[in-house]
Amino acid sequence: MNFGFFGLTLGQILNLMLYLIAGVLFGVFSSRQSIFCVRRVRTLYRAHGAGFRMLVSIPFSLLFLLFAFLLFPGWLAGHTVAGAIAYYAVLLFFFSKGWKNTDPSVALDKTGDAAEQAPRDMQQKGNVKRHGKGK
Repeated sequence: MNFGFFGLTLGQILNLMLYLIAGVLFGVFSSRQSIFCVRRVRTLYRAHGAGFRMLVSIPFSLLFLLFAFLLFPGWLAGHTVAGAIAYYAVLLFFFSKGWKNTDPSVALDKTGDAAEQAPRDMQQKGNVKRHGKGK
């Protein structure tokens, strides 16, 4: 039973849609976990430098990044090119959106934007009047 949509049957169309959905969902998961891994690596690098202690602390983060960016997409492309393209598109989009959150020296406010540190630091030191406190 051909529908005329590039000569695909209903089963092939549903298969393609499921592979696309799987690629998108795997991409969302991988991008989120990749951001966590990169943040961990950057935090440890800032704390310990590029020494033996840092390299011992990050093998799982590096393995996940290798798996997320090279091994899994290669395996997925062996099964479905459409799913692999959807995976890479979603992974790279959300990874690039979250890249700004990987710098451990920048504090983030609730919206995910870099917050200004000076007013918060001044309030903690007691240099700024707080409304209702009467300082």
